[in-house]
Amino acid sequence: MLPTRTVVLWSRSEERLRVLAFLVLIRVCGARRMPSSSSPQQTYVTYFRNCKFTSWSALPLLSFMQLTLAKLLALGPSVCYQRAFLYTRQLAIHLGNTVTTCKKKTHQSGSDWTLVHCLYLCCRALSTACPTRLSSP
Repeated sequence: MLPTRTVVLWSRSEERLRVLAFLVLIRVCGARRMPSSSSPQQTYVTYFRNCKFTSWSALPLLSFMQLTLAKLLALGPSVCYQRAFLYTRQLAIHLGNTVTTCKKKTHQSGSDWTLVHCLYLCCRALSTACPTRLSSP
């Protein structure tokens, strides 16, 4: 499992510490060759939590997290595909629940930026892990 403190630094600290935390994560995941699915899950959950706070000032952090998480997932393409499939499925279930439920609060939660950011991350991760498959006609 990834060190929790490293993931916290990757997601919340100043830019220099974020980059250093990312290098530690790359080294840990690269050394393990991504054998477990808990490593990407911990970073994705942290990313998901940060997406709830979308603002102009948070966009650089979210962009950094998208880019680096896509690179982490690209270390193990099979894990990347499994995780992206699982997360996209969870997002689809969430969106489906939002559409079928008529509560105003539920509709607001379905239209927030979290869904958009997470779908963008899944696309970015898949295109990073398998660039030739996605660019071929």
